[in-house]
Amino acid sequence: MPPRARVHVVGDLHGQLPDLLHILDDAGMPSATNGFVFNGDFVDRGAWGCETLLTFALLKICFPQDVILIRGNHESEFCTSCYGFERELKVKFGDANALHHIYPTFLKFRAALPLAGK
Repeated sequence: MPPRARVHVVGDLHGQLPDLLHILDDAGMPSATNGFVFNGDFVDRGAWGCETLLTFALLKICFPQDVILIRGNHESEFCTSCYGFERELKVKFGDANALHHIYPTFLKFRAALPLAGK
């Protein structure tokens, strides 16, 4: 991430999409002078884990130099199966779609996330 005027460090949203939207509304969208580091724990517990994760992915696609996504422990297969994200996907997309397509894709996505920022 290049030097910038502000860097916002955000963590532990746990599927709370309204909180993420409030943060972006308050802090502004990512830009060359307004960077974001999202410190994992994107999913589990909250009702909008899927939507929160997709929003993070879209932010990274749209602002690749201005958004850093770091994997948290709640992006692990163990936590997502225990704390609700896998179940959320089954409810929203059906057991077969979630188990055979969506959840495995999520596991590949999270495996590509770095464990630390630099």
